Amino acid sequence: MIVSVLSSCICSLLTAFCLNWTSFLIARTLLGVLVSGLPATAMAYLSEEMNPKVLGFSMGLFISGNTVGGLLGRVLVSFLTEFSSWRMAVAVISGLGLLMGIFFSLNLPTSKHFGAKKNPTKVVCDPVSRPRSGIHSAVAPERSPTYPTVQK
Repeated sequence: MIVSVLSSCICSLLTAFCLNWTSFLIARTLLGVLVSGLPATAMAYLSEEMNPKVLGFSMGLFISGNTVGGLLGRVLVSFLTEFSSWRMAVAVISGLGLLMGIFFSLNLPTSKHFGAKKNPTKVVCDPVSRPRSGIHSAVAPERSPTYPTVQK
């Protein structure tokens, strides 16, 4: 989660200094990939660390905080572009995000309830009927162990 926050802030900061469209597009694509790690890891962290009675409320706060933060970032960038270039506005917002990301990484409590879990389901395969998953079960669902078959 911390890696996702800090790396996406750094990548966002780099977009302000891209000199051509290709480098800008690559940086923004990389930013989209990096920032996608935050919601999944944050939800997993919350589900392990929060009391189940307040889990829904805490996830709601996380989602609403992301919404308000995204909106505020866009409003601040549009305000800053009135007085400077878009590059300066993106650099300022990204720099603020990086500072807040560092603050977040220094103040996030360590996980107390995390434990690696082994996969509880074990599939035994024989050479005749291999279980299929993913695209294989979509292409040949009759051979998938989870797909119900009709006996003739």
